Amino acid sequence: MVLLATARPKVLLIELHNDPGALGSILESVDLEVLPAASVEAAQHLVDEVELDLVLLDLPPHASDGLVVCERLREVTDGWLPIICIAGARDSEALQAAFSAGAVDYLHKPIEQSELLARVGRHIESARVLRELARQQRDLSAQNRRLREELERRREGEEALVAPPLTLNLNAVKEQLIGHALRQTQGNITAAARILGVHRSWFYRRKAP
Repeated sequence: MVLLATARPKVLLIELHNDPGALGSILESVDLEVLPAASVEAAQHLVDEVELDLVLLDLPPHASDGLVVCERLREVTDGWLPIICIAGARDSEALQAAFSAGAVDYLHKPIEQSELLARVGRHIESARVLRELARQQRDLSAQNRRLREELERRREGEEALVAPPLTLNLNAVKEQLIGHALRQTQGNITAAARILGVHRSWFYRRKAP
């Protein structure tokens, strides 16, 4: 089910090493619904069961674990769910690894609350616009499919109403009529012969005066 524009946005907060209380409180202060996850399995379960608007991934000191989560989420959502990574590292390698794993944005610690909320709000809005466009595209595709099916049914119905051209084989009709008349005549002769007590061949041998 597609969330309405007025629905409370749902944010999946993944913290593999910390208590999500601090970040969760910041997000809830602007009326976001925070769904915490402390493992890869828990995060994937929530993605499968809940229609989310954003993932906020707090990378652990060894970022490889968090990047695995990021890659998993990108696979199961086909890339439609925005993922923001948070980490203390400022080196370009960590930044590149996060984007390669499927992140759309990257924040450094310590986190500025205003910057966090600004980026979260922007990505949620973009995700909802893209989701609505995807829904409209699915609806249009379904309508086009129904229209094609209806046109095909009408075409088949019109073809069924067109009768094949009527062709008569006059010779065949003539033979059928002659055969029918001959059988009827022979039947009449047989009946008359029974009445007169003679063989029907008598009628064929008798000559006119």
